[in-house]
Amino acid sequence: MATAEILASYISKLSHPLKEIRERALQLLIAKLQLGWELDDELAETRRLLEALLAWFQGSQPNLQQEAFKLLLATIKTKSGAYIAREFGITMIVSSLNAVKGKIEPDAMEAYDDVVDTLRFINTIDSESEGASSSGYYNLDPNNETSKETSINNEDYQITKQTRYLFSGAVYL
Repeated sequence: MATAEILASYISKLSHPLKEIRERALQLLIAKLQLGWELDDELAETRRLLEALLAWFQGSQPNLQQEAFKLLLATIKTKSGAYIAREFGITMIVSSLNAVKGKIEPDAMEAYDDVVDTLRFINTIDSESEGASSSGYYNLDPNNETSKETSINNEDYQITKQTRYLFSGAVYL
């Protein structure tokens, strides 16, 4: 069996009706990905993986929450994972995660927050790029706002620029 087929079988087992099989599949999948194994059909397998990981938390009291959130985070940080998350709908995913927030164990809350923050960041990037010119050229006009919700005016730009300068280590007293 090829490595891609093995990963695909682990992903499909994440949706298995038996809890023990789901948990073992999650642990094995994480171990194989940490060893550098790669998905064969990246978009299709990433879609199945995201679906399975989002469904993971729909049970009564899911185990291995921190591990599942870390894998979900690693997945949405990939190019194909971010693409699939956008396709599913970032707000839908965040609201789905917020709905199960009461089931999340305290040790998994940090990983949960990281996932939600990353999804919101992806959504912000999407909002900013939607208003951009589709001609492939950058719009260099500093007064042109790309989106009403996420635009940065010149005053905010100056504050951001000053903050970057302060955190760059170039602060003199």
